[in-house]
Amino acid sequence: MKNILLILAIAFSSASFAQGNLQFNQVINGEMVAIVPVSSTVIGSITVPAGKVWKIEAVSLISSTSPNEWEALGSNNYQVFIDNLNVFHGNAQYKKTPIWLSAGTYSVKARSGSSQNYSFSYSAIECNVVP
Repeated sequence: MKNILLILAIAFSSASFAQGNLQFNQVINGEMVAIVPVSSTVIGSITVPAGKVWKIEAVSLISSTSPNEWEALGSNNYQVFIDNLNVFHGNAQYKKTPIWLSAGTYSVKARSGSSQNYSFSYSAIECNVVP
């Protein structure tokens, strides 16, 4: 009986160390500006460095007919995807946050209702993965 308890204790303690811990590193505020046609298009990418994870806390999308006149979107025709995950859908009413991203590169795609300038912004917390 003692041997079984010892084996279980070792197994559980080993499994708990295999996942690693998160240690706050920095806050990241990013922006991508692009002209998006009426169809879906890649507007940029987000790269999470090796040994890090990002928790994206907020996303937004605004449009412009001229470089100095930005406005909030008022239609459900506007969407933003990180890889294939829809993170923003029209008029800021649908935002899927927080989003956890592991190390790697993710494409950012936008779909719009009309061809004009768009600015996609995001705020993220970056953490180190500490074994």
